[in-house]
Amino acid sequence: MSTVGLITEYNPFHLGHKYHISEAKRLTGADTAIVIMSGNYVQRGEPSFADKYTKTKIALNNGADLVIELPYCFACASAEYFAYGAVSILDRLGITDFLCFGAENNDINTLTAIADILSSEPDMYRSFLNNELKKGISFPQAREAALGQYTGWNTADIHNILSAPNNILAIEYLKALSKLKSSIKPVSLKRINASYHDSARDKRFYSAAAIRSLAEYSYNDLRNTLDNIDNHYLSSFMKSFPILPDDFSVMVGYSLHTHIFNNTLNHIFGMTKALSNRIRKNMGNYINITQFSHLLKTKDISYTAVSRALLHCVLNIFSDDMAEYMDNDICSFVRVLGFSADHDNIFNLIKASSDMKIITGLKGFEDNARLNPTDRKLIRNGIYCDNLYRMVCSQKYNSKLPTEYASFLQKTKNKFQSSVN
Repeated sequence: MSTVGLITEYNPFHLGHKYHISEAKRLTGADTAIVIMSGNYVQRGEPSFADKYTKTKIALNNGADLVIELPYCFACASAEYFAYGAVSILDRLGITDFLCFGAENNDINTLTAIADILSSEPDMYRSFLNNELKKGISFPQAREAALGQYTGWNTADIHNILSAPNNILAIEYLKALSKLKSSIKPVSLKRINASYHDSARDKRFYSAAAIRSLAEYSYNDLRNTLDNIDNHYLSSFMKSFPILPDDFSVMVGYSLHTHIFNNTLNHIFGMTKALSNRIRKNMGNYINITQFSHLLKTKDISYTAVSRALLHCVLNIFSDDMAEYMDNDICSFVRVLGFSADHDNIFNLIKASSDMKIITGLKGFEDNARLNPTDRKLIRNGIYCDNLYRMVCSQKYNSKLPTEYASFLQKTKNKFQSSVN
């Protein structure tokens, strides 16, 4: 069996993602697609637009064969941690032959060359970078200039590559594969029809940003768009999603006050001293997440960096915890959210090729002796974060949602499974 890995957020799932799954299989010749997916929180530093069980069900309906959850703290981290966490899990499974990712520039040789330089940081490149930083310019600008000097490439071309979100992730995937000395072969797929940030309505079937924007002015248009992508959306629409960043505003505001009072703000993962000072200075002006993030951002602190830090505050993601998880090689388990019944033999293959524990139901696993203490901590903290998401969903839509101990996929039809005998 040949297997291709996909690292995804599905925030939310659209037709471009369906194309990604089918093309990944076609390009690699793989008959099985393993999806590492962000759960209820995403890399932008926001709650997921749709809950992880809705996303899983739709992914399986559109060609995915196994959906594994990327642990929450890596799902909402910067590109480097997001990529390393996901690639590490794919690598440790022992059965992943390919990693297929979308990119604005699908020249795998160019992306690999940049990844190699940024991973190894040759002395000459480091010298160029330090000289540029001394000029007082931002780190991204200094990095682009240093790469141009080191490679002799046009700086404008380098800027175009490094300013595109999916190119950035692609380079981080390649860096992670190199760091892990992985045998997984990378395959780049050029994005189609809409760029990452495209919000043009005629392209909304291929743009997550365009779909999310519909929630701001027309739930009818949103419903119709989602129904045309996959009719499974409607079973959860206005019951567990859409969830928007400002739905978490009260929780974030409370957590910021708590961390300031307990003097723990500076221990939050991704929290710089400059950002911490700005939060303390401006707390009296807090209204909601979106407004506060715009207020806090500066030339040196991006909106996304602020959003992540605020989310990390409410999820209690501390720097020491992330260091512990990294030292633990991310985790020694996989949290299965769903799989196709046609590929249920995949678990036997994983067991034969890896020491990863397969978790299909959480009951008892937060205290399970089969897992090391760091894994149990990661699971317990993940349950806490998912409970917060569930509370927001339940309050917003006045609906009772299943807990993490009762898998949503157990209620789906024969194509989907949620437990292993």
